[in-house]
Amino acid sequence: MSRKCRSPYQRAVALCRSFQNPPFDPGAPGLGTVRQFADALFGVIAAFAARMLRGRPPVIFGDGRQSRDFVFVDDIIKANLLAAEVSAVHGEVVNIGTGRATDLKTMAAAFNRVLGTNFEPVHDAPRPGDVKHSLADISAARALLGYEPEVAFEEGLRQTIDWYRWALETGYGGWSAR
Repeated sequence: MSRKCRSPYQRAVALCRSFQNPPFDPGAPGLGTVRQFADALFGVIAAFAARMLRGRPPVIFGDGRQSRDFVFVDDIIKANLLAAEVSAVHGEVVNIGTGRATDLKTMAAAFNRVLGTNFEPVHDAPRPGDVKHSLADISAARALLGYEPEVAFEEGLRQTIDWYRWALETGYGGWSAR
C-alpha cells in the first residue's frame, strides 16, 4: 500500500520507513541508541548485547522462531540519500530493510560467533502482543530508488556489538559493567 506524502510547504517529499525501530545502529545520536542500550527491553539486539557482553546468556521470549528484518543504519542513510535525489519517489512511502528475515535463534548464534562465546539462549514465555514476523517488502525501494542493502547482517552486528562494548567500557549513556 502506498500513501502520497506532501510537505506543509507544498513540496513533494518521500517517506522512507525503516522496518526496524530503532535501526540496527552502533551509536548514532538521535536514533534512540543510548536509551535502547540503557533499557535493554527496547530491542532484541540491545537486550542480547546487554546480557551477553556481561557474560550472561540471551533471553528469548517464545520459541526463537520469531523473525525480524534487521537493517543496518548505513543502508537506511543510503536509502534516504537516494530518495533525496530521485524525483520519481516524491510523495511515495518506501519501506527500507534488507528483504531478508532473521530469526532469534540465528541472531543468538551470530552473537556467539561475533563474541567468541557459546551461550545457549534461555527461553521464557512469549510476551503478549509481540509480533511473530516482520519483514520489509523493499520492492518499491528497488524500483524507485535503485536501492540494494549493502551491509551484511553479521558485519552490521559486529559493528553494533563493537559500539555496545565501547559504551559498556566507557560508561557512555550511564552504562556500566554491572
